[in-house]
Amino acid sequence: MGIATVNPATGEVVKTFTALSDAEVEAKVQRAAETFLSYRKVPFADRGRMMTKAAEILEKEKEGLRAFQRLCQKHGLLPKREIAFNIV
Repeated sequence: MGIATVNPATGEVVKTFTALSDAEVEAKVQRAAETFLSYRKVPFADRGRMMTKAAEILEKEKEGLRAFQRLCQKHGLLPKREIAFNIV
């Protein structure tokens, strides 16, 4: 059985996702735990570069993120406040 994101105002299916089995979820949780153990050894300067890259992606996608935020607010899924995307 899949999982669907549905626009509550129109009933339109926005996106569908394949549901994961318990084994698939467990494998993902295990992988995350293993990744954490290695990531925590990454030097701070390298982590900083990764965070800078993440900030660049968020800056590039900010209009889409704002549109998603407004949609969620419109349907009462988020409080009505702006999230600043002023990434320096």
